[in-house]
Parts: sequence; C-alpha cells; structure tokens
Amino acid sequence: MLANARFPGLASPGVIAITSILAFLFPLALGVGYSGEKDDKDAIIKMLKEQIERQQKVTERTQKELEATKAREEALLSVLKLMASNAKERQLVEAQLKSEFAALKAKSELAQKLFDLKNKEFELQAKDAQTILEQALDTKKRLAEEIGLLNKTIAIRESLIVKLQADTNLFRVQAQNFEALAKARQLQTEGLLEKIRELTKHIIRLEGGVDPKRSDNPNEPNPPKNAVNGKIEKVDAKDSSLVHISLGIDHGIQKGHTLDVYRTRPEAKYLGMIRIVEVSDRSSVGRLVTSVNSANRAMLKEGDLVASKLR
Repeated sequence: MLANARFPGLASPGVIAITSILAFLFPLALGVGYSGEKDDKDAIIKMLKEQIERQQKVTERTQKELEATKAREEALLSVLKLMASNAKERQLVEAQLKSEFAALKAKSELAQKLFDLKNKEFELQAKDAQTILEQALDTKKRLAEEIGLLNKTIAIRESLIVKLQADTNLFRVQAQNFEALAKARQLQTEGLLEKIRELTKHIIRLEGGVDPKRSDNPNEPNPPKNAVNGKIEKVDAKDSSLVHISLGIDHGIQKGHTLDVYRTRPEAKYLGMIRIVEVSDRSSVGRLVTSVNSANRAMLKEGDLVASKLR
C-alpha cells in the first residue's frame, strides 16, 4: 500500500502490458486472425519494446523520487545543524527528523524491493510470452502444412471425380451407340432373312414350274385396307433403304404391308415403295423395295411422306 501510494503506476503498467500480450497471443495460439509468421513476430517485438519503454519510464520516475528523498534527507540534516543552538529543541527536532528519515528510508527500501520484484516478474512473463509465441507459430506452421496437404488431396480427388464422370458419360454414349447398332443389325438380319425366305420361295416356284409373277411377288403392292398417311422419322445410317416411319399397329399397319413414298418440296416427286419389315404400336420399320431408279435409293430422308395409296 505504501509503495503504491508513494509511487503510483509502479505495478500497474507491467500487469497491463502482460495482460495485453496474453490477450494478443491467445488467438495466435489457436491459429486465428493472422496473415503471416513475420507479422506475428513484429507485432510481439513491438509490444515488448513498448512495455520495456514504459518500465524504463517507471524506473526513471522511481529514481527521481529516490533522488528527491535523498535531497530531503540532506535538507533535514542541514536543518539539524542549523538548529544545534537549541539543544532541547534540537533533540526533539532531531528525534522527529530521524523518525521521519527512518520512515522515508524504509519506504524507499520497500519501493526498491517492490521495483526489483516487478522487474523479475516482468522478465519471467516476457519469457513465458516468447515461449507461447514460438509454440503458436509452430502450431500455425503445422496447421498450414496440414491444410496444404488436405487441399492437394481434395484437388486430386476432384480431378479423379471429373475423370470418372467423363468416363461414365463416354461409356453411356458408347452403350447407347452399341444398343442402336445392335437394333440396326437385328433389323438388317430380319430383312435379310425375309429376303432369303422370299428368294427360297421364288426358287422353289421356278423349279416347280410355277409363274413367279403371281400375286405374292415381293414387289407386288400390298397396301393396308384403311387409308393412312405418315412420314419418315429416321433413315438408317448403315442401310439407306431401311427407314423408321410414324405409323404402327394403332394405325392399321401390319408386317408385309406396302406404302408409297413421296415428297412435295421443293417439288412433288414419287420416290418408290417400302415394305414393312417390323411393326410396333405407333411406329414401324420399312425397306425400300421399288424405286423410280437406283439413284433414288439414297434419296430417302427424314420428313419424306408415306401413304397407303397415292391418288
């Protein structure tokens, strides 16, 4: 109490400085809110310099107070000498001054001890702060290395995912292409089988002396009973004589029926006749069996019209 009253601010600057340092180092130890290791060290060094400057100011102020105390002691001794003419008064004054001098000396010694203790405490706290700073920087460096490794791992995984997605899409497209190719091959096979059957019948008739121009001639028209009109939706990429049309069982189309193919734009043109080789509910597959000339076999395209009979 005496030291604080005689030398105000002796203990409080060190406590405030250490509190500020710990408040600064606490988030640093957690690796939060700092841009780099160099900035962290510069900030701590600056704070320690500021605290040392404040402590030096306290030391200077204490030194001045000690010097003032010594000056007062010298003044009291001068007073004692000047009052030596009156022995009784001198003894009383001397006793009083000695008592005051002893009290001042005790206060001075106490202040010096407190000052030394605070200096030692500050040095220990500064060492602790330096240790905490080094640990925080090591932790931050380790966390940065771990984050870098995690980011690299994530980037590798993302690239693998993108590659897997691309491979999956490629396999899906290839599967679709294989499926379409298999269907086209199946249609071609069925068409070839149909041709083989018709040719076999034709050979048998020829060998048996039967007229091949009878009504079951494969080129003989066989339109459906009901009048129907549709269009070509797709031309087979491998065999341009195979076409998908927009008519099926629901429209009265059956396997073996024939339909005429024609076009109205840019000019009206008859393209030939197709025979249905495969039929489903709302679509069918037909093969071009007759045409105006051989060049027209490659002229069929999407959008060409089909009808049971041209009028």
